[in-house]
Amino acid sequence: VGAAQLGGPDHDRSYGVAARPQGGFVVVGARGFDGFAHAVSPDGSVAWERAIATDGETLAQDVAVAPDGTVYVVGSTSGELGGPNVGF
Repeated sequence: VGAAQLGGPDHDRSYGVAARPQGGFVVVGARGFDGFAHAVSPDGSVAWERAIATDGETLAQDVAVAPDGTVYVVGSTSGELGGPNVGF
């Protein structure tokens, strides 16, 4: 069992976590008005981190990791994505 501290001085919220096939996990959530994704290695160190931001509030709400390690993040935003927005 290990521990990793992720986050900063803003109001951080985690919404989803998924195991990585090589060990460790990916956690997604929101920090202030931006979404985030962090990959944590089996030893507890941060393997990578990504901010997910628009000009509005952006939430990374869930995550899945494929057997090949590809990370899929779903969420929502009130901002513009910079391209065509398609919904159903």
